Amino acid sequence: MRVFDLILTKFRQLSLINKFCLINTIALALLLSWLIPFTRYLWDIIDNNLFFLLNGSLSLNFYWRFFWAIANNRLFDLVPAFAILLLFLWWAYRDLRYVQREQFTTLIVFLVFMGILRWLFGNITDLLQYHRPSPSLVFPESAFMLSLHFPWLNPKDTTFWSFPGDHGYVLLCFMFFFYGYGAGGFRKVAVISLLFFNLPRMVSGAHWITDVAVGSMVLALFTVSFWFFTPLKYFCIPWCTRKLNPVFDVLFRILPERTNSKGGG
Repeated sequence: MRVFDLILTKFRQLSLINKFCLINTIALALLLSWLIPFTRYLWDIIDNNLFFLLNGSLSLNFYWRFFWAIANNRLFDLVPAFAILLLFLWWAYRDLRYVQREQFTTLIVFLVFMGILRWLFGNITDLLQYHRPSPSLVFPESAFMLSLHFPWLNPKDTTFWSFPGDHGYVLLCFMFFFYGYGAGGFRKVAVISLLFFNLPRMVSGAHWITDVAVGSMVLALFTVSFWFFTPLKYFCIPWCTRKLNPVFDVLFRILPERTNSKGGG
């Protein structure tokens, strides 16, 4: 984490245009590394080995399998969603009243922006007719299928559309958001959430590591580059704040005002 914070400090010293270009250059290089045959071969090795390692661990014992079966149930998806929403709301509420309107607006607009870009990217992959099957479908004879052992839990362990990972995209944006706006505890929770909540689909065989490390990462980098390093938010947030003021007037009658603020989480 200290090394990452040092890199982040150096990054913050760059101009906005240099930050924008650097982030998108990294995203493009990452995408090319996945498309070029030689580096794609290396990614495939990582994909395959990690799949056999994680999915193969399901043969250890019943309780280990049962845990990951629960973690791959659709209802369990509400856990990271609720955790992210709760932390977002606490971030928006953590400061004094005069700041809260803008922070709640930032939260709302960012979530909408994420949704729009994910929808656009999904339509592009559909247009290109690119649908990548999950490792459990590529290696059906080797995969340990949780759905066969716990059918009553209906765990997700297959998909024909594994790239990019939606969980990974949301969690990466969540992490980058708090590295841009938050501090301390917010960042740590975001990193831990990214690592933990992406594991269930990889263990079950529903996603490859590159669905997140490449697909989700490229889209997340593209998203945050436009959010943080272009004038977009400087135009959207003030306008949306004015439009949402009647809603905030009602909301702030319900929510007690903060008497102090620690700012960074």
